[in-house]
Amino acid sequence: MILFLLTLLTLLLFYNFRYKRQHLPPGPTPWPIMGNVFEMGRSPSWNRLFYEWKVRYGGIYTYWLGETPIVNVCDYRLAVELAVKNADAYADRVQLPHSDFAMRGGILGIVSTNDEMWREHRRFVMKVLRDFGMGKNKIQEHILDQVRYLTSEIDEKVIKKDGVTDLHDVVSVAVGSIINSLLFGYDFRGREHECHRTTQLMQGLVEGLSRPLAVIGRFYPLSLHIPAVKRRFDEVAHTFHLLLHDMTVIVEEHRERYIMEGEEMKVLDFVDAYLVEQGKLMRDEGNVGLFSFASHLQLLNSSNDQLVNVLIDVWFGGHETSHATILWGIAFWIHNPQVQERMHKELDTVINGDRMVTLADKLSLPYMNATISEIQRFANIFRQFNLAHALAKDVEIGDYHFRRGQVLNIEFCAWFKDPEVFENPGVFDPNRFLDENGQFRKCDELIPFGIGRRVCLGESLARTELFLILANLANQYKFLPHEDLPKLEPYLNPNATILPPFECKIVKRHKDSPATV
Repeated sequence: MILFLLTLLTLLLFYNFRYKRQHLPPGPTPWPIMGNVFEMGRSPSWNRLFYEWKVRYGGIYTYWLGETPIVNVCDYRLAVELAVKNADAYADRVQLPHSDFAMRGGILGIVSTNDEMWREHRRFVMKVLRDFGMGKNKIQEHILDQVRYLTSEIDEKVIKKDGVTDLHDVVSVAVGSIINSLLFGYDFRGREHECHRTTQLMQGLVEGLSRPLAVIGRFYPLSLHIPAVKRRFDEVAHTFHLLLHDMTVIVEEHRERYIMEGEEMKVLDFVDAYLVEQGKLMRDEGNVGLFSFASHLQLLNSSNDQLVNVLIDVWFGGHETSHATILWGIAFWIHNPQVQERMHKELDTVINGDRMVTLADKLSLPYMNATISEIQRFANIFRQFNLAHALAKDVEIGDYHFRRGQVLNIEFCAWFKDPEVFENPGVFDPNRFLDENGQFRKCDELIPFGIGRRVCLGESLARTELFLILANLANQYKFLPHEDLPKLEPYLNPNATILPPFECKIVKRHKDSPATV
């Protein structure tokens, strides 16, 4: 019996430490069954952990979530080889049916879907956003309207609180209003509580999905028989269900208007456009375009499931990245007064303080553009962990052959802080994005919105938001520390993107805030 147990133990150890890893890139040694979950759970920052693993094991390495190997690509050249040259192979997401059905009601939305479902909905979302002026003057005016709201709120706080305030909530409302009005036709002025509820739920979702027990529960259905794992998994599912409920209520309000007005209804927002398109395609039984999933949804007795999941994906993507980046930017300005001083000098030369900054000024503000790029590099908002890819076919990457179904991630964080790519990466220095003539230069390695077929579909909107909001804030205010400097570490969990709330002192740079372009 003892010999049998020793033999079994030897075989298990051989399998775990040698056999299952033999055709994969090197990486941290996994624990049996649990993989590297414990190391990730102990780490205060997965960005830092992934970079440390890159230094130790190279630009492509393997870590394990339970018994699932995850290959991290942490080298820009290899990332281009994977996501651009092998774009078809890298376009699919990892699908976890038991998790998606428990949370979303099926494999639905944009983030979790593949093939025609994903392609057709991505195309439709981008078409509607273009129709509403994404990247055009129309969307600029829409964003500037929220800038006016934001600056009026800040001005009020400056007067009432001697300039000391926490900008977390007011920036959230301004950014949330931009995406919410595109999706639902209204902003959050006077309805701030709705924005706060949605953002709290979504931040809770990110936090919950990053907890080790929830990760195990998503990847391994059998682990849900363990009470602690089941409890964490159910908490995440409950949060997602609250989001589904809130957005379903709004969709039903739109649907009631559509039922009354039909396909001649004036399209005011994304939900309107979706319902009108849905009606047209469902009327023609031979058309299986955008709503090729309709019969499946009818079996579920719901025509809202896909739409509501798309709305959650787009709302989250349209709010989280911009909101977090703006707060990081203000924190960096407070830490680096010399950067603010140079921004102010440039802005005063170009804008002269008597009007708002617009997209027409962008080419004339190279240091402002360089500062935004440095904010994106240093903050490193984009997270790949919850957006894992599974190869659609075999590929050769570097010295390795990967089979169809292998899980791979491109982790930008590992080269955003790499001294071989960005000199002195721990120093906030916008000059790295200026050429010898002081003009803004793009850097191929800076890809804050992703790479390949799954690049962020709202990239154009986000870039416009960041420029108009950050440039106008810098033009109108000077940001100073209040008591302590802001902490430059995310809070809540090691996969978070939001800074801890911080107070700062704000000083108006001009007597009257410009209200018009």
